[in-house]
This record gives sequence, C-alpha cells and structure tokens, in this order.
Amino acid sequence: MPAPLATFTKTKWLTFFAELTAKITHHNLLVVLEGCELVKRLLVSRVSVAAFLEEGNFLLLLVDSLVGNMLNNEPFEVNVPIGTNEKLIFTQLETLSLFVDMMVALHADSDPYYCLLVQARAGVLLGTLVSLLRRQQSNFFGIIAIMVKALLDIPLGRAVTQSQTCGAPSVALACHLQQLQTSIEGHMEILQESSEILKGLSTTPNLVMRHCAQLLFNLVSKQLKRIRRIEGGKVFAEGNTGTDGDSRLGCGAHVRDETVVESPFTGHCAQTTANYGSAFDPSGSAPSPGISADGTKLSISREDTEETIVTEEADVCVPSEEYTECFEQLARSRSHGEYLCGMNSLWCLTVVGGTELQRHFTTACFEKAFRRFLQTMPANNQDHIVFSSILLWLSHMMSNHHICDETRECIFSLACPALIELVLEDIRSDEPPGEREDNSTVTNSFPHTSTDNIDVSSFLSAGSFMRYSSIHSAPSTVRASCTKLAERPSASFLILSFLLITERSCGQRVLERWVRHVGLFAMIEKLIRRVAHVKSVLVDTPTTTDGVLSDEVYLSCAMNTSRTEHVALGALACKLLSSIAWNHGPVIGKQLASETSRMLQTIIPLLLQIAVHNPTLTSAVENVSGSALHYLPTSQRSARYTSLGECSLVALDACFWVMETAQLSAVSLESVIPNLQALSRATGNSIHPALRAAPYRAVARLCQSTDDVLLVASEMPSLLKAAVNSVLEYSVKVPQWEAAAAAEGLIHIVNKTSSDINVEKKFSFSRSALPVKLLELAALNGITYATGTFLSLMVVLFAQQKRLAEHADEEPLSCVLLPCGRASLEYWSKLINIATWSGERLLVAHKKVIPASPVTKDAQSRALGSIEGIAVQFYFVSALSRALQFLLGAYPEYRSHFSEDVVWLFFTSTFALPSPREVFQMLFVRFGVKVSHHNSIERAYECMLQWTIELFLFWVGDVGIGVGTNSKRKSQKLASLPSKLFDSLCGIMQNAKVSQQTRANVCGLVSAIIIRTGSGDAASTTGSSSACASLAILRETLYKTLDAFSAKLFSASINLGTSSCVSGMQCRLVSLFAGANERARQCGWFEERLAELNKRMRELKEKHGVLSAHELDSLLVLFSSVFSVIAYPKCPALSQKLQQQLCLSLHGAVGYGTTRRAAFQTALALTRSEEGRRFLLQEVTACGDPLVRTCFGRLLMVTLDLADDIEPSYRRKHYGSKNKAQNATIIEREANRTLVKTLGFEVCATACAEGCEAFTNGVLKSKGVERVEGLFLKCEQERIEVPLSVHRLIAAISFHADAQLAIIRRKELMTLLVEWAGELSVAGTLALLTLRNLCFNPSLKAQLCQNDRILQLFKQFVCMPVAPQPLQALQPDNNSSEFDAHHTDIASRSQQNSGTGGTRLERHKKGGIVSTTTATASCQADNLSILRCKELAVTGYWALMYDNQRGKSHVRNVLSQAPAVKINSVVAALDQLCVEPSERACVEHVMEAVGNMKALGRSVS
Repeated sequence: MPAPLATFTKTKWLTFFAELTAKITHHNLLVVLEGCELVKRLLVSRVSVAAFLEEGNFLLLLVDSLVGNMLNNEPFEVNVPIGTNEKLIFTQLETLSLFVDMMVALHADSDPYYCLLVQARAGVLLGTLVSLLRRQQSNFFGIIAIMVKALLDIPLGRAVTQSQTCGAPSVALACHLQQLQTSIEGHMEILQESSEILKGLSTTPNLVMRHCAQLLFNLVSKQLKRIRRIEGGKVFAEGNTGTDGDSRLGCGAHVRDETVVESPFTGHCAQTTANYGSAFDPSGSAPSPGISADGTKLSISREDTEETIVTEEADVCVPSEEYTECFEQLARSRSHGEYLCGMNSLWCLTVVGGTELQRHFTTACFEKAFRRFLQTMPANNQDHIVFSSILLWLSHMMSNHHICDETRECIFSLACPALIELVLEDIRSDEPPGEREDNSTVTNSFPHTSTDNIDVSSFLSAGSFMRYSSIHSAPSTVRASCTKLAERPSASFLILSFLLITERSCGQRVLERWVRHVGLFAMIEKLIRRVAHVKSVLVDTPTTTDGVLSDEVYLSCAMNTSRTEHVALGALACKLLSSIAWNHGPVIGKQLASETSRMLQTIIPLLLQIAVHNPTLTSAVENVSGSALHYLPTSQRSARYTSLGECSLVALDACFWVMETAQLSAVSLESVIPNLQALSRATGNSIHPALRAAPYRAVARLCQSTDDVLLVASEMPSLLKAAVNSVLEYSVKVPQWEAAAAAEGLIHIVNKTSSDINVEKKFSFSRSALPVKLLELAALNGITYATGTFLSLMVVLFAQQKRLAEHADEEPLSCVLLPCGRASLEYWSKLINIATWSGERLLVAHKKVIPASPVTKDAQSRALGSIEGIAVQFYFVSALSRALQFLLGAYPEYRSHFSEDVVWLFFTSTFALPSPREVFQMLFVRFGVKVSHHNSIERAYECMLQWTIELFLFWVGDVGIGVGTNSKRKSQKLASLPSKLFDSLCGIMQNAKVSQQTRANVCGLVSAIIIRTGSGDAASTTGSSSACASLAILRETLYKTLDAFSAKLFSASINLGTSSCVSGMQCRLVSLFAGANERARQCGWFEERLAELNKRMRELKEKHGVLSAHELDSLLVLFSSVFSVIAYPKCPALSQKLQQQLCLSLHGAVGYGTTRRAAFQTALALTRSEEGRRFLLQEVTACGDPLVRTCFGRLLMVTLDLADDIEPSYRRKHYGSKNKAQNATIIEREANRTLVKTLGFEVCATACAEGCEAFTNGVLKSKGVERVEGLFLKCEQERIEVPLSVHRLIAAISFHADAQLAIIRRKELMTLLVEWAGELSVAGTLALLTLRNLCFNPSLKAQLCQNDRILQLFKQFVCMPVAPQPLQALQPDNNSSEFDAHHTDIASRSQQNSGTGGTRLERHKKGGIVSTTTATASCQADNLSILRCKELAVTGYWALMYDNQRGKSHVRNVLSQAPAVKINSVVAALDQLCVEPSERACVEHVMEAVGNMKALGRSVS
C-alpha cells in the first residue's frame, strides 16, 4: 500500500469523525453505547482502521472515555449487580479490542507508513491500558491484559524509514509524519512507567493476576532492553528475544539488517482471484514476490533462530491446579458477577500460557462452563456481557490454535448449531408485520414468490433497480430504528464474527450437519436478502474529476448505512459465504450438491444486485488510493474488505467458482448477461485489484457452449476488446489480477469455439497484437498469476493458429510461440532461468525456516495466502513445461539453442520443489497454523509434476502425449544427472499425498533414463572421438549414480501397485543393478510376486490358457517382475524349491499361445545371466521327450516348428470358444506367430553365443541347422528378408566344432552364406563371420581351400580400399535397432505386454522382421564396417594357413591371381590411413591379423 498523497489533508473527514466523537464522549450512556456499536460496524464493513489511526484523537478520546467510566464505577465488588455502566465499560473494551487486533494486523502488513502509524498510536494506548491494570478490577483485568500483550508484540520505540510520497510532501503531511516520529520517541518513557506499574502488580495477592503481571513485566523489560541496545549503538544479536515480531512474512525495508529471501509465496492472494479457469485448475493464487511488482518478501533474519527466540510461555510457570480451579469456578458460578470474575481469571491464564491452557481446556470443561450460555439469546445487559465475553475468548483461542481437536469438535457439534439457530431467531424476530412494508429487502419485493422459482433475468433487470432506488435507500430505513441500539445490542454480529473464525477448521461431517439440519445456508441467504436493495451511492452522487467517489460522500454513506446492523451483518454473511466456498468447495460441490445448487440459485442474483448497487471504495488508479479510508491489506484473505459491494463480489466469485468446479447449473448466462455491463461499471474503478476481474471471471465461468460465447459477443461486444487491451497493457508495475482474469477469459472463449471452425474464425486473434506481445509479456514480468496464464494462452492460441491454417489459405502473420523468429528464443531461455531461479529460492526458504512470530493476527489468512502464492509458482512451471513441449515439437531445429546444463538444472530444481505436505509443515513452523489439505496447491503440484515429466520424456527422446513430433527427431543423450534429482524422485514416489498416476509417471521417467543410458552404446560408435569419450564418461557416471540409488528407487516404488510404468521401472532396476536386485530379494517382494505368479499359472491351466485382457496383463506383469530378478547377470543362486517353481511357470507359459510371447521374452533376458542360463537347462519333468523336459528345449521346439502336438487341450479350447483371439485377423495372428519365432531364434542365438555347449547341442539334436536352411530357402523363394536373429543363431553355433560340421554339410546353406557374405550389411557380416569360423576347424580346412568362392570372397575384402574420410555410418534400420536394444532387458517387454494401444501387427512391424520395408538393413559401407570385414577375411586366411601347408598354397595362389594382392601394400595403406580414433583400434586388429598371416607364410608379401 503506498504512502499518503502529497496533498495529505484530513479536513474532509471532520464531519464524519465529529459525529463519532460526539457520540463516544456524550454524557448519556446510551448514546456512548450507540457510538461504540457504530465504530464496530464501521471497522468491520466500511472504514479501515488506518483511517481511525490517522485521526488519532478519536482513539485517544475513546480510551479516555473508558478510563473515566472505569474510575466512576469504583468500588467494584463481585456481588454487586451489573448495571448499564458495566455494560458500557465492556462494550468500550470490546471495541478497543477490535482496534488492537486490527492494529496488529495492519502492522503485520509491513508497509512503512502504516507501521509508523501503528507504532505511534500503540505506545500511548499501551500506557493507558497498563495504568488501567493498576486498578485490578476483577471483571476486566484479564481482557485488558490480553490487549497489552498484543500491543507488546509490536516493536515499540523503533525508528521507521519513511516511504516515498507521491510527489513533494505537503506541509500537513510533513507535520503529520513528524508528530508520529515524536510519539515513537516517547515510547521509552511509556515503557519505563509501564514497567514500574507491572512490577508493582507482580506482588498482588491475586495469584492469577500476579502471574499475568509477571509475564507482561518480562515482555516490557525485553522491549526496554532492545531499545537501550539500539540507542547505545550495540549490535542487535545474541540477546534478541524475537518478541518484536521481526521474523514475519512481508517485512519492509525499515526492518533491521537481515538476509532477505524473495520467496514465491506472499499474502497478495485474494479469494476472488483464486481460480485458473481453463488455463489452470480452479484454485487460489498469488503473485511471486521478487519477480512481481505487487509481491512481498519473506525475511529470514540472522538473529531469529531457534536459539535466540524465547517464547513468553516459558517465562512464567503457572501450576496446573490454577487452570483446573478456573474452569471449576466458571462451572459453579451462580451470578453474573461471579461468572465474569471467573472469565477474568481465564483471560489472565490465556495471557500467561495459551499453549498450556489448551491441554486443560477439555470437552468436559466446555460443557460445564460455557455451553449453557451459548444456547439462548442474551436477554439483558448482564447476559450480553457474559455471552460476548465467552465468544471473544473462544474466538481468541481458535484464531491462535489453542484448542485441542476433541474440544474443537465439541464446539462445532454443540455450540455452533445453537448459535446459528439464535441468528435465525433474531432475523425472524426483527421482521414484525408492521415493519415489513418499510424494509428494503427482497422478501418484501416478492412476498408471494418462492426463492426457488425467482426469475433471475426479471429480478436483475434495470427497471427493478430503478423501481427501488428512491424508497429503498439506506438512510431512509436507518433513522427510524437508531434508538434500538441502546435497547438491545445485537448478538448476531458477534455470532457471525465467531462463525467466520470457526468454519475454516470444521470437517466435512460438521459442515453437512450445519447445512442440512441447522440451516447455515438459510441464515446466510436471509442476511444477504435483507441488504439486497441497499444503495451506497445515489445516481446524482457528486464525484471527483476522475469520476471517483469522494471521501466526504463515502463517509456520509458509511455513517448512514451503519446506523442499523443490517449492512454489517450482510457484509459478514458475504464473507462467511466466500470463506465456506474457498475452504470447503469440494464438500459443498459434491456431498452437498443439491443444497448448494438451491442456495446458489437464490443468492447469486442477490449478490449481483448488491455489487451493482454498491460501487464503493473506488479509485482512478488500481491499487492506489488517496487516503487511509481505502487501505488495501496485504493479506486479502484476512476478510478486511471495507465495503458491502466488495464483500458481495468476493462471495459472487466464490459462487461462480463452486458452480464451475462442481458442474452445477444454478444460473445461466442468459439470466446474468443483462447485468454484466452494470457489474463492469461498478467494479471498473475498484482499488482492490481482484475485483476489477469480476466481469471476466463471470463470463469465463458461465460460458459453457459456443452459443454462450456468441451471446456475450452480441450483448457485450466491447468485452473481448477490453480483455485484449488489459492483457497487452500488463507490466511489472501494474497489479496482475485484471490482466490474468482477462487472459483466462480469452482462453475459455478460444477453447469453447474450437469445436466449430466457422465460429472460431470470428474469434481469431491471429491478426491482433496478442501473438506478438504475449511471449514478451510473460518473459519480462516474472512469475505471477498473470504470466502463468499468458503462457497457457499462448498454447491455446498456437493450437488455434494451426486449426485455422488447415482451413484457410493464408498463414498467420506471426507464430505466437516465436513471434520474432529465432530472436524469440531468448525469451524462452529467460523463462527457464526465471523458473529455475525461483525454484532454488523456494528451496532455500524451505530449508531455512525461522520459528513462528509471536504475532498471530491473521496467521491463518497469511498462511493460506502463502500457500496460494506457492501454487502460482507451481502452475507457472507447469504452463512453461507445456509451452516448451509445444515449441520443441513444432520447431525441433531450435532445440540446440537451449543449453543441456540449463535444462537439466531446470528439471532438477523443479522436481526438488517442496511438496504440499512439506509446504504445510514449513508454514506451521512459520505461522503456527496447521493446514492438512488445500486443493489449490495440491492440484498445482500434480499439474506441475505431470507436465514436467512429459517435457523430460520429450527432451530425452520419448514422445510426450498430445504433441505431434517430427519422426526424424533423434533421441537425445542424457548428461550426468545430479544425485539430488534421484533423491527428489524418490521423495515424490514415497509421498502418499501425490496421486497414484503421477507417481507412476515418475517411475516411467526413471525407466526412460535407464533406457537412454543403455541405448547410447550403439549410437556412440559414430562421431568424433572426443565426443564419444566424453559421452562414455557421462554415461558411466550416470550408470554409477543409478546403481547407487537403485535400491532407494526400488523401495520407493514397492507400494505403487503393478501398473506398467511401475513394473517396468522395477524390472529394469532389479535386472540391471545390484542394489535393487538385493533389495527385491531381502524385502520379500520377490517371494510375494512368485507366489502370486504360481497362483495365476494355476488359473491359466484351469482355464486352458484363455484369460481376460485384464487377467492376461496382470499375469504378464508378474512374469516380467519375477524373472527380472534372475535376469540380473550376477544374480546369486536360488534355492532348489524356488528354481522348480520358476521352471514350472516358464515351462507352462511356453505351451499357451496367450503367454508364449512373454515366455520367449523372459527366456531372452535369462540367457544374459549365468543363473538364467542354468535355469533354462534345468529339467522340469522326468518323463516325455528329452528335448521338451527343459524350458529351453520346449522353446526350441516351438521356434523350429516342432511343437504341433504340445498343447492339444489349448488348441481345442482356443478354436472351440468364442474369445477375442479367435476373432483376430489372420494377418495379426501370423504376425504374432512370426514375432514369437523371431524371438525364439534370438534366444537360441544369445544362449549359444555365451559359450555353453549344452544350448548348441540342443539346437543340433533338434536338427536346427536343417530347419534354418529351410527357412533361408523359403525366404529366398518368397523374396523376403531373413530375420537377423536367424543369422545370429548360425553365427553363434559356428563357434562349435559339431555345429561347423553340420553347417558345411548343408550345400544350400553354404551357398546362401557365401552370397550374403559378399554384401556390406549386418547379415553379410554375420555370414562372413560364420565362414571365417568354419576355417578354424582342422577337418574342414581342405574342403574350404577347394572352395574358390570362399577364397575369392576373402580376397575381395582384403583388397577393398578404405576411404580417407568416413562415410555414413553403417546402421540397421531405426526400428530394428530399437527392437534389438529393447532385448537388452526384460522390463521393456512388460510395457508392450501390458499395454493395450496398437495392434499386434504394428508391434510386429516395429520388430523389423519379415517385411521388405521395415526389416531391410538400410546400411551403407563405411570405414568401420570395411575394416571389420577385412579383419574377418584376413583371420580366415590365417586359419586356413595355420598348420596346413596346402592351405598356404591355396591362399598364395588366390592372392597372386589377377588382380594380385600384395600384403605389404595392404599394410602400407593401413599405415597411411587417416581414420577416427574409434576406428584406429580396428585398424590395429587388421594389421595384427596380417602380421600373423605373414608369419605363417613367409612367401606371402
């Protein structure tokens, strides 16, 4: 809030304060009572406490009047009946207590001028109240002491840095500021005098008063000690007690030297703006300080540590018996005097130890001491004093959280329903038949109309407004009832204030009872209905030159409307309604949907009418006022709105939010649209930033279809233009709420019109300035509610541009994501840096939280404001992540602009942000307020995590959902991610408050990291050596980090269920990392999954292999989970019992078509571990075909088409039932069958390549070579590509002598191998490897030497030249490489098995098999492949020459044939070859092989 204007003057207030002063200083007690009631109503609903403090004489006169009345009332005995004078004293104390509470709250806002104002007035007030304590009045000592303690929370005697005024200060303002400084300078004397008085009271015989005086004396002494240190020039360090309230949210520049952490949470967060509409989730919001112009700061002082802050309760120890005796005294009181004496003792104990009092204030104490007084309306002055005293004390205890949960529930269940009934009775009794004709209420306007059947459009018509403008104005109804103030003080005012404090803590069950059985909504409706036609301003009201309501007119209206309690009660009812909506929105929107719908149908028209009729507190400039009358509190949640119209707008926005989130159709847009223009005029000049957004929010929340949008465009054509202008005019110096709401409304309109292209063309913003300016506005104004909404608006407009471009010939002038082309990328980089920096600052604030300040005023409101401020940061990050994903998807060529380190830092800081539960704990330490649930921040956190995960997956290579990407975009390599990233991911997975889906997505993110870490090996074979080496180091570092965190990651995922993402991550962890594998076996996870797998396999057998889709998915996930443990290369040996169970499961799964593919994938993973290979060779049964007794044998039979009779029962069931598999197409079934066979060949190849002869012998016994030859011939005839896995199998078994003999006997096979070996492809290299291996068999050398084709083939590669520069890399097709890479671990198969998207044919095509388009190895020759083939050819020659003279002769003859090959020339060419260092190793291998060859045959040169 800014300082007063330079034209500061208070002459315009003279009439208003003169009338109030005359009342509170009148000789007639009834007139003074009336004045006090007026002051309370004005403070609550009309005039800010800052105005009363500026007019300081009024407060002093009120205190002097109280002192005089207390002196005139002595002696004061307990048994003397309470009269009017005592009632007056209590009312004055009650009014003064309201002043003190608001002063403390105003000082907590930390505006320099108003801190100066509060401190100046607090000193004199403190001295007067302490002097009253010296009287030791048995009824009022405690309530005065509680005010003294509150005032001592303010740092008295501290010099305040004056804020800058708007222009040169006037003489009046300079004098005013000098007077305030002079008052502060006199605090030293006031505190010294107070210290002497309190020291004397410390010896009073009354034990409770003595304890109270001792504590106050200690507080005063601490204040004096602090002031003396400041005056002596000493450093304010070790001895600081923290009682001056420095460690608080929003400390200004006048606070002592401190370390300021600009935090993303702040108090600037109004309930009226707590919504995100289409852009964000409906919730509370607040700007981010340090980045936003209207933000505040979290000050973390060097002195305010846990060791230096001493709580007041520790200073004075009160025996436990005192608390018990106090409540017993209240229970056995037989007169008002005795009871008030007991309440006085209770107030004193509250001063001394509120926390200790909580333990003694039990349910039994409440029922005995208070319940009886809260069930009936006060009938006289004595009853009113007791009733008010009880409510004041309970309010104080609840606002400071000094009531235990059990007692609080008792109050909610017993006291609050009775109090609501009292208000309803008061409302009914206040409407006698004689007054109903003159009362300005809606009920009188519609005496025979049911509230459920009111026509909203006619009710809110302009004619209705004008019809009641002359007879329903507030002054005409007030004069007749002003004498009632002295006769019957209102208890409804106190009750509503109490309910406003208590409702925020009530639970779902209590609220349902209040609404359904007590009549909470009915009470609110009746109170609002009574003020529906109150008009604060008439049509001809004079205004200033800016069209703003002048202070004189405003104060005159405020005085007139406050003469009755209707306006004050109506304002309190609006505040209560909005508080219920924001705090209990899910409850009233779901469990109480029918009651809420009926209530909204009636109340929304009333609130609209009140908002239009009461355009008070206006200013030409938003958030800037000319006087303290219009003070805007920092914490707008503190319910310190100062006009009926603004309170109604707060409630109206809350009602619209409930309608939208709960999808209630209480009112339609057609019934409200006639009044939106009037609402816009009424809120256009409001100083409250959030209230200017009311028309945009109303449109956004009520437009539910394209017709609604067209209706708004026809009835309010200027609304869209005004919204666009509001967005474009936003800057760092302009409060954000109106621009944010305007952007939110535009988002809603674009989304609603997207379904009809013809309508969307009418609402296209491509030709406006929005696409050009939005990115700049978002990047230059930091993290605010507005900038987050701008980012979401950019995404929506980008989608609109794409849709319109598809249906139109012309392109948009500029893309909203890159309005300036490549130059716009700097803005995106800045946004990433802002989000990262803000996240790091929030982490600092989270880790270094200072203890709670003793100032507890508005603690709940400030805590909620901070929560919603942090939610804004979460939503900003989610909007940024979403926008970045769209940007990179549309323009992948610009990805290189963003530094990898910057992006990884952004991801790391985002995932490390405190969760809502941690935020609640942080704010509990800071404010002492317990918050267990808040829909705003929880939804914001979920949204942030989900979109950031999507962006992460998109960045590393996986395609995010909902974004079209370039198919040529290559996967990115992961950098060395910091360890704290995995710590954060573990914390998210272990957070039970985060949804199951989000935590499963985190598991998917970890899986992506693991996959990308392993898949980089194949791709890293190309490129420069330095890049390859650095990439290998980074990948090794990341692998070690994953290994270190694998156990922690696995433990965090144990309780996340068995979804595909969770199981996929678990499978990868246990199959690749030792820590996770060991943890899985130690914690019982492996045994539990194995038992579940055995159960499912029995069910599979009973159902003859036919399972539902869900059952099959669960079974496949279990398969992956269990066998991943064994697939770990260093898995320890299992017990014989576990081995037998696992073998039976896998053996049975091979026999059924539904599980065969999963079984083959499992076997493939098992072949890569020693325990797994041993497991595959273990016999399951002792009977039957020996080849089928083991899992490998049965798998081999299926692969080689020898398993026709394996599953007769399955085949009969399969073809005899009408299941889903029977209806599958022939192509799909054939594709799945072929894929299974390909997997089988891959299993055999991998098992045989590991060197175990048992697998090779099994292939030979089953005539595997003959079957492979037949497959080769079949593929050759059909002209389709042979699966690479078949080539790998032949190459794998060719290392064994028996297999070499079997291969060379197959003439057709040898012919095909020789043909393929001449090609520079993966299949050709494998065929050449097979031929080379045959050359090592001594018994085959003679035969091979006679095969001229083989010798010539070797010669071809020996003399093949190597290019001086590398060509394009030899790589298989992308789909095939991905398919092969996925074979590296079993977990990758689990996601395919459990996933339901895509047909089996599509999955088959992705495998790169039996398809001329996808299985062809699209390879080109490069140096590396040539060198490899050259090495194989040379080693083949060497093998034929070794220990074989004829072989030497044959090789020499072949090399000498034209064109002759000279080995020395080959060596020389290799020496002179300039190749990459990655190829140098292969060159050295070739040269070594050539050297060996020359050593065998000296004549070879």
